[in-house]
Amino acid sequence: MAIKSQGTTVHISNEDADATAYGSATFAKVGEVDNVGEPSGEAADIDVTHLESEAKEYLIGLPDNGNIAISGNFVPDDTGQLELRDAKDVQERRWLKITWSSGDVWYIKALVKKYAASAAVDGKTPFSSSFRTSGAWGYA
Repeated sequence: MAIKSQGTTVHISNEDADATAYGSATFAKVGEVDNVGEPSGEAADIDVTHLESEAKEYLIGLPDNGNIAISGNFVPDDTGQLELRDAKDVQERRWLKITWSSGDVWYIKALVKKYAASAAVDGKTPFSSSFRTSGAWGYA
């Protein structure tokens, strides 16, 4: 059965994920997120074709969990958005945690590659952030 997107939350750890286990980390909720993108990565193909092959043969390589992006309403004093900015500036891996409306949790180490806000006439002020994931997804 499908679940609704409404109620999904994103959190970022306050600590360096390389120095703090996921279960010991403290998190800041990123406020007013309106979009969580799909991770872009995929595993590489390893060509194992040989001269006796009847067609191309492959193994699958290590998973590359790629990049993921979020966006929302820019809130200058939001603790989570400030943590995104700080993590980008110090270039530390942080724990990124997505809690779906079903209660399922996905988490992974990630580098914050981008945190930016923009403005336009007759528009809201949005933010966008992108992450480079590092390692495997965890599920709780």
